[in-house]
Amino acid sequence: MRFRAEVDLDHLSNCSCSVCTKKGMMHLSMDLAAFQLLRGKDSLKSYTFGTGIAQHTFCAHCGMHPFYIPRSQPHRVIVNARCLDGIDGPGLKPTRFFDGRHWEDAQRHRIAEGGEAPPPGAHGAKTLQAILDRAPE
Repeated sequence: MRFRAEVDLDHLSNCSCSVCTKKGMMHLSMDLAAFQLLRGKDSLKSYTFGTGIAQHTFCAHCGMHPFYIPRSQPHRVIVNARCLDGIDGPGLKPTRFFDGRHWEDAQRHRIAEGGEAPPPGAHGAKTLQAILDRAPE
């Protein structure tokens, strides 16, 4: 699987939820327009749980989790910084934090601090479909 993403490492964050903690995710959030799936469209699988809004994608061949669509911002894409070429994974130092173990409170706090609220009707499945629709065959 290959993708292109315009990222800002100054916005690197981590999350305390059980999924992100166990995967070792280092999050880089971006607008959909800054992300393009280049290869591997047919290998991409998605797992949802709870509300079904988040789309936790992974490669069906290797199991890697290169990006996902978050419940907190289902109109955006989160890239796993550890999947970027030329990145020193162990050297990554997040400057932001999302308390996913207490998701509802963390989401309220994120928005109160000036974070973007999801637009009405936003859903991770729609965002993921837009990524797939733009990807080459």
